[in-house]
Amino acid sequence: MTGPGIRSTWLRALLHAHLWLGIGAFAQVGLTCYLVPLQAHWVQVAAAAGLATVSAYGFMRLAGIPDGIAASDHLAWVHRHRQAMRTLVLVSGAGSAALLVPLAREAWWVALFLGPAIALYVMPIRIGALRGLRYVPFLKVFLIALVWSGVVVVFPFAAHRAEGSPLLWFLVVERACFVLAITLPFDVRDMHADDPAQRTIPQVFGPKATKLLALVFLLVSLVIITLVSITQGYHGALLGAGIGYLLTAVLILRSTSGRDAVHYNLLLDGTLIFVPVLALLGAYLPVP
Repeated sequence: MTGPGIRSTWLRALLHAHLWLGIGAFAQVGLTCYLVPLQAHWVQVAAAAGLATVSAYGFMRLAGIPDGIAASDHLAWVHRHRQAMRTLVLVSGAGSAALLVPLAREAWWVALFLGPAIALYVMPIRIGALRGLRYVPFLKVFLIALVWSGVVVVFPFAAHRAEGSPLLWFLVVERACFVLAITLPFDVRDMHADDPAQRTIPQVFGPKATKLLALVFLLVSLVIITLVSITQGYHGALLGAGIGYLLTAVLILRSTSGRDAVHYNLLLDGTLIFVPVLALLGAYLPVP
């Protein structure tokens, strides 16, 4: 449902081809590696996560063309550029795999855990009425949060052999809550277009309660990031991240079914990038 608010050809390509989400995955891994810190392979790990994100989301859109092209400007765009999208999916997937090979001994168990979850989400599996995990009532947003926290938190820890760090599960919960906070508004946007059988959270509880729940998840994420930053002595980074969280809260509150792609796909998805960038900029502030 992206499109009406996006007129720039290049910006539409950035969003529709999921390059924006790929940059978000890169930035999120960078934030994880900064907070812990995990410095040795962070660029390699972040690039692998970003490329894998582009490939997985691209495959999902290509698989969804037959069923959703008539109702989705996004899928219509993918259909028009399907050859380029196939190439992008293959190249980004191969690039991610190549970057992961040197880390295979350290992070194989993460791939074993996340691989089936991602496949069951993106593949158009049909077993009776079930068309894939993303169509199971209430499950979609939590599955998205689980996969994202696995990719941008667990994977960097495993790649650096830091699974024993006490920060691992704190950051898993923190990042899952952040992803839940920015994903729930998308269900608010789609609540009238989604099949009622999906029983999404806004369809059951309404948009106001859903946005309140999103703010609760955002607050939990902020509390954890505050504790981690203070214990690590990253006061400037916390100030920068706090600004990003405030902007995220405003975007959540302004989320309605009438908001366009600029609000959702550029700005709300963009918080995956804005928060880490603001945290990094804040690290350079003279904050004691």
